[in-house]
Amino acid sequence: DEANTKAGIRTWVKQVREASFRIEDVIDEYLRVIHVVQHLGCGASICKITHLISTLISRHQIATEIQDIKLSLSVIKERSERYKFQVSQEQPSSSSTGGIEGSRWHDPRMSSLFIEETEIVGFELPRDELVAWLLKGTEERTVISVVGMGGLGKTTLCKHVFDSENVKSHFDCRACITVSQSYTVRGLFIDMIKQFCRETKDPLPQMLHEMDEKSLISELRQYLEHKRYLIFFDDVWHEDFCDQVEFAMPNNNRSSRIIITTRMMHVAEFFKKSFPVHILSLQLLPPDKAWELFCKKAFRFELGGKCPAELQGMSNN
Repeated sequence: DEANTKAGIRTWVKQVREASFRIEDVIDEYLRVIHVVQHLGCGASICKITHLISTLISRHQIATEIQDIKLSLSVIKERSERYKFQVSQEQPSSSSTGGIEGSRWHDPRMSSLFIEETEIVGFELPRDELVAWLLKGTEERTVISVVGMGGLGKTTLCKHVFDSENVKSHFDCRACITVSQSYTVRGLFIDMIKQFCRETKDPLPQMLHEMDEKSLISELRQYLEHKRYLIFFDDVWHEDFCDQVEFAMPNNNRSSRIIITTRMMHVAEFFKKSFPVHILSLQLLPPDKAWELFCKKAFRFELGGKCPAELQGMSNN
């Protein structure tokens, strides 16, 4: 009956949410273990051996957790089929080569880059702090690291500030670069040059796509030498990213700023070896703001973004 169906849907939603949190946690733990292994070196001290044993135990626990998550996902899939939940899938285009063109992957961060200002909820204090770091303070080139677990709204907050009129007018040129885990340094540099030139309406360098990394770094340094620039690197995963991009961004004492978002505090802190760094640790929304955001998303086209009275009791379960 209808009551059982609603209960089944609530259980399914809860299971999906818990599975996503577990996946986030196991990824973070795996990255932590990799970080430890990389820093153990090849010495044979008792301390390092102890760390290695601990790391092996952690890897076994991670493997066990992944198997358990896979099992729980099969249960979730079975429940979705039982209640006939519909999952739309884009069918391969008949005009595609081998069906590859029709199977497109959607980047979930894309919507965060184009969110409307009216949809921003609960970011007032971190927004004001971020703006102050961008517009005030030292003339030295400075990094602002926004850190937090996946889904907290790091990209939304930073892009909202990046696109604000007072920030736009403060900088001579800006670039917003999505990094993720599949980037190439050369590709990032080319994208940066294209965005700078597009914003300032300068012509692109000749033979841009034929340049190697060294040439691209030289091109960027020359272009940015006398400009106050703002660069936003979204979703940084690796410490060595700092080393890879550092020399492309000259320290010209014009109050230039670099924003990065990352899930890992050690990535944010690694930038301290080369830059002055401000760290903004983003926290979960308080319950009232979380509820406000949910209603704006769920009922954005009806009832003025308010939850219908008949559904409020169910939402509190």
